[in-house]
Amino acid sequence: MLKKNYKQSLGKHGENLAKKYYQSLGYKIIKQNYWTRYGELDLVCQKNKAVLIVEVKTRRGQKFGYGEEIINQKKIDNLIQAYQLLQNELELPNYYEIEICVIELKNNQKTLKRFLI
Repeated sequence: MLKKNYKQSLGKHGENLAKKYYQSLGYKIIKQNYWTRYGELDLVCQKNKAVLIVEVKTRRGQKFGYGEEIINQKKIDNLIQAYQLLQNELELPNYYEIEICVIELKNNQKTLKRFLI
């Protein structure tokens, strides 16, 4: 149980760091942790009319691989289907982009990398 709580805590910390980062870039956070039957949207941001879906991966080193390597086509398809539900609910634009935000925490250092899908 401790391992699950640690992973959840680490993930939540990373999502909050990402949220602050995107807000500093001028994005408004539309939704955070939006759950659907297709899975979760970590962050859905909007700047002007541009919508950005952000999948946040937080790591403490590369023991379990790089965060960006975890995203496969099935995950991308699920993100798209989850966004379509949110889109209908909030009447959001049809056009959006998906990006992976990898946050690495190591030796009291924070590194943030972005990968547009």
